[in-house]
Amino acid sequence: MPYPGDDRTGTQPMRFRPRLAHLLAPLAVPMALAGCGPGRNQFPPACPIVRPLPEAARLRRFLPGSRDTSGLVLQGRILAANGKCRRVEDGAAVVARLRITMRVTRGPAAPAGGIPLPYFLAISRGGRVLTRATYSAPVSFPAGQDTVTITTPPFDLRVPVSSHGEAARYTIWVGFQLTQGEFAAEGGR
Repeated sequence: MPYPGDDRTGTQPMRFRPRLAHLLAPLAVPMALAGCGPGRNQFPPACPIVRPLPEAARLRRFLPGSRDTSGLVLQGRILAANGKCRRVEDGAAVVARLRITMRVTRGPAAPAGGIPLPYFLAISRGGRVLTRATYSAPVSFPAGQDTVTITTPPFDLRVPVSSHGEAARYTIWVGFQLTQGEFAAEGGR
């Protein structure tokens, strides 16, 4: 039977071509597998915001009683705080696995050998600090090198959340553990 508008007579209707089936077959497997697995969302959970505390993101440590360049032990800057999150099995928390990257420069008054570099992490929500912990990163300078970039080993912070996934409402603050004098000097910059 001819198709409307087809002036060919005696033509057969178009038949399925096997070549087309060969082209479409590879698409059938991924489409079939898409239905496999759990039906819930597989995206990683929202993470808390991680940022350096502006007043504590830089450090200039001097010998006690000194504030001039000859008494400078080291100076440092937090370059990055990176992490990934995963929801714990009971869903009551998100674990943020973090690594902090810092650049440290040795000053003229730096002692030989390693220097402990204290830093902190604080978790806050709504402007209120919920928990805070201080850590120390050992800094050593290879011979002939005055500046190093260090990255902390990964560590986990547990952030409580409800079933609504509220982890993004928290902030994880990162900073150097400053003395009162260093905080006043750095906060004034």
